Amino acid sequence: MRFLAILLAPSLLLAQPFPESESWIDSPEAYFATAEERGQWAGLGRDDREDLKRTYWLRRDPTPETERNEFREVVLGRIRTADERWAVAATAGSRTSRGMLFILFGSPARVKQEHSPRLERPCVPSLGGPPCSTGGLHEGNEVSEVWIWDRERTPHLLEALGRPDLEVTVIVEPSRRTDRIQNPGLVHRYRDLLAAKSIVRADPVPIRTRARESIAVLEEAAVSPNPAPPGDTDPTTLGNALVWSRDGTPRAIFWRLEDERSTPGEFSVLLEADEHEEPASWRGSPSRTEQFLSSIPASVWTAMIEPRPGRWSGTFSAGGESQRVSLEVPSPDSLGVSSLLLSGGPQSVAASDPILELGGQHVPIRADATFSPEESVWYFLQIHSPEAPRVSIEPRLMRKGSGVIAAGSPFEPELSDVGSDLRAFGYEISLDGMEPGEYTLYLTLRANELDPVVRRADFRVLSR
Repeated sequence: MRFLAILLAPSLLLAQPFPESESWIDSPEAYFATAEERGQWAGLGRDDREDLKRTYWLRRDPTPETERNEFREVVLGRIRTADERWAVAATAGSRTSRGMLFILFGSPARVKQEHSPRLERPCVPSLGGPPCSTGGLHEGNEVSEVWIWDRERTPHLLEALGRPDLEVTVIVEPSRRTDRIQNPGLVHRYRDLLAAKSIVRADPVPIRTRARESIAVLEEAAVSPNPAPPGDTDPTTLGNALVWSRDGTPRAIFWRLEDERSTPGEFSVLLEADEHEEPASWRGSPSRTEQFLSSIPASVWTAMIEPRPGRWSGTFSAGGESQRVSLEVPSPDSLGVSSLLLSGGPQSVAASDPILELGGQHVPIRADATFSPEESVWYFLQIHSPEAPRVSIEPRLMRKGSGVIAAGSPFEPELSDVGSDLRAFGYEISLDGMEPGEYTLYLTLRANELDPVVRRADFRVLSR
């Protein structure tokens, strides 16, 4: 499994130095130190400890033939982000329990908050649910945060841990100005496991050949500490989604945003199944489509494959860019949920074999996931099931840097029949009054007695 490098600008890597009273081996920089390295540190003098620090980073450098150490860059970037987000009183964020979890495991797929009975959950009806009351946190109450990592967002982390998913509960006590992990023994066991797997070579001497292989304990989806502000000329150019056609056939759609005057190059899609079946691939010239729109004048080109049921992962490449793809196609006799699709709203213009249709109206997907403040974001899901399922959804909206800004109570969406064993629903989120920035919408869907299904979609709101 190749190490997934995170390219962070050097100016963003100035993590807060650890206090003079704190030994380096106990600092956030050394969260990936093994028990052996910690034992060695205790018996070393000042000069030898400096050598051990250099060796610590060198043993984990996935590209020793270059001047950069991508592992160190990612760790320092996560420290900076943790310091900005999870400080508790005078304690730096990277030294809190939540900061340590973020540095070790990366961004969770979702975070559930469970408050004491006296608290009311934040809720806004504009997320599509029924009217509800709102309330804030009251100083002195415990808040339980359940951090959840899943196969869709952090497959390499879970593969390294040998788990299908990971949940860690953190108890936040504002009155005591502390946060603590409910099961620290489990977390430290996984920390030791990742520490051992973070070492890509035992030889501390610099070498000039690329490290053949290393475990991807630091996921590609790690949060950049200072993302560039959204702009009109910086749209997302690659995208993919799993949907169903009206006859019930699963379709993986891949798209690229192009300048209106440009000619698209070749698309290349390669997906491999967990069950070691024959890979699913597509290579060739894409097709222009009007089923996607963008926030700026542009052409959208698409390709489509029809993967068999199973778990698939691979890459989508176009125009010199590549995107990692991970999707799960259920069997025809089981319930399936599409990707979470974002749109600027239904269109009355008819489209042949539309990707998404609701109430007889064509719903074009917003290819660059970018919206102006004068618009609304419409979110849609398809549900493929042989029988009419009883469905409830719980939306949650997060803004990068601000956490959860709106959470709706679970409610039953109004499903529309749109094809063979296929149903869909859609709701509107008004952007009026929302600050420009980067947002993530999560939907937790529960159907019948099945385990909850979580879908997420990222989008940006531009400045006026």
